[in-house]
Amino acid sequence: KVLGGDFVMTKAFDYANEVLHGAVQGIAELITRPGLINVDFEDVRTVMGCKGYALMGVGVATGEDRATAATQKAINNPLLEDVKIEGAKGVLVNVTAGPDLTMQEWDDVGNMIDQLADAQANVIVGTSIDEGMEGELRVTVVATGLESAGEAQAVPSAVRRRAKVEEQPVEPQPAEVLEPAPQPQQVQTPVMDLEPPVPPTAATAQAGLAARRVANGDERADITQFGDGFLDIPTFMRRQAD
Repeated sequence: KVLGGDFVMTKAFDYANEVLHGAVQGIAELITRPGLINVDFEDVRTVMGCKGYALMGVGVATGEDRATAATQKAINNPLLEDVKIEGAKGVLVNVTAGPDLTMQEWDDVGNMIDQLADAQANVIVGTSIDEGMEGELRVTVVATGLESAGEAQAVPSAVRRRAKVEEQPVEPQPAEVLEPAPQPQQVQTPVMDLEPPVPPTAATAQAGLAARRVANGDERADITQFGDGFLDIPTFMRRQAD
């Protein structure tokens, strides 16, 4: 995919081997070869301690702008097209050149790495002088704590979705009105206005006896013998008096 569909297969494997050879050689030189600004195994282990993807690359360039060109080749590894150095948490850089290396070239390499790495990244830059590299400049880069291109795009999308959910206003729910429970109705018992019973007297008792005799056929009914108050006495009271 990187080399194109028309690229010869045998040469494609040679190209991949060349890229891997350069990366391994660069790491080996960092550890074994002493430099003008030395970078050793402890520096490599410190950078490799950052979690995430890692990128290793080596770039070699010549000419007037060789420092920038070599750095671009080192960070654009064709075998890791989905992994970029942007936002790296740890970066180890070694610049190897002949005695003609200038301070401006060394600064150009360091400034380019600083612009691409994370603001809080741990960046270590070393320098080695190789007498046999007259006119050439080689940049070896080990970057760790990287994110793939897919993950870098997925994070803002998730943040936007979460922010959209949080921004949705919450409509207040109407308060539920509770109706009072029905109170039990009091049942009123009607009060009867009854007159107190009148105790029977001797006259009423005698009148009741005479009335019972008349009812039994013993005597003829003579209302006059009952007196004036006879008709005023209820029947049930006259019977009680008997």
